[in-house]
Amino acid sequence: MHRLRFPLAAALLIALALSVACAAPADAAVNDHLVAEATLAAHYIAAALAAGLTPAEINASLREIADSTVISEFWVSD
Repeated sequence: MHRLRFPLAAALLIALALSVACAAPADAAVNDHLVAEATLAAHYIAAALAAGLTPAEINASLREIADSTVISEFWVSD
């Protein structure tokens, strides 16, 4: 089940970052940061699923990252 969901989740994360980055004129560095953040999140989720973590465990980990870094939130959809 997880194998089928990751490519979709990864594609949605990257598409979201690209649409946000391209939606309004902004500094190129900000756009690059958004794309990089989405790409890293997609790879993290893939690795976590491959390691057997549950969606709840992944959400908790992403919540911890958001609470302890300048990343304020993650939006993941499937």
